[in-house]
Amino acid sequence: MKKWFTLCLVALSMSAFTLDGPKLSATLIITVLDDVGNVQEGAKVALYETEDDYNGHVNEVASDVTNAKGKVTFNKLKGQVYFMDVAKGAKNNLFGGEKTSVLEEGKYNKINVIINE
Repeated sequence: MKKWFTLCLVALSMSAFTLDGPKLSATLIITVLDDVGNVQEGAKVALYETEDDYNGHVNEVASDVTNAKGKVTFNKLKGQVYFMDVAKGAKNNLFGGEKTSVLEEGKYNKINVIINE
């Protein structure tokens, strides 16, 4: 009986290590700068999962406006590439800095985006 109990306890503890733990999400912190390096407060930043969504401006994953330090933070993202649309007035990130690298889950992923006319 004691061996059976020990065997069950070992089997149960081993199964706990094979179960998937909680899924970690990625955080993306974007700093928006102009072409001379000044932070841009009030820039609208929109994220898309696919290039087609980005090109069509449909199915936004998230959007927000930069703070006084030119930063915006997006939480609970997947570990994947995102396409970004960043604009403030006539300035935008078109033709440069439109795509992130693959985000690392469980980490703060930081990037700078340059906008110009």
